[in-house]
Amino acid sequence: MQQLMLILLALSTPSAEKESKDPQLNLDFEEVTEEGKPAAWYLGGKGYDIGLDREVFHTGRASLCFESKPGARQFAVAKGNFPVALASGKKLIFSGWFKTEDVEEGRIGLWWRVDGREDGKRKILAFDNMYSNPVAETRDWQEYSIELDIPPNGTNINFGVLFTGEGTAWADDLRIVLDGKTYRPR
Repeated sequence: MQQLMLILLALSTPSAEKESKDPQLNLDFEEVTEEGKPAAWYLGGKGYDIGLDREVFHTGRASLCFESKPGARQFAVAKGNFPVALASGKKLIFSGWFKTEDVEEGRIGLWWRVDGREDGKRKILAFDNMYSNPVAETRDWQEYSIELDIPPNGTNINFGVLFTGEGTAWADDLRIVLDGKTYRPR
């Protein structure tokens, strides 16, 4: 667990000041780059194939699929960035739909991390990765969520989907609610 948190910390891209732009986050994985990857997402993971699945999805035309390669022992991650200024000081509900097939010795889950500074040092101010609510084995589409209070002194927010273990898992229809209002890019 500690190693996983350190890796997620390393994946962060801290910003010097709170961002104010309102990005397209591609929470439904429908927007695609020229390379065929989901726009606005970083995908990574040693021992895993991660990409769009146009045959298995909850709604729309695609989902994000994580599939382990033989002997996979690390983790796979889909990471996005959220503007700190839009979430600062608010209550967050981050939800998404998951489907799993033969997921063993691991799980799929949502994650959200707020970085900031305390006592002059870089620190994780808020974090949840559904560790206490694992989604594994074989399950049909089901919605899951996490809740966090977003500290007002955050400087960077990363979020996404995390997959560990062996098997195949899909994510779709992610949603962000801040102080009871669904986030919709302008």
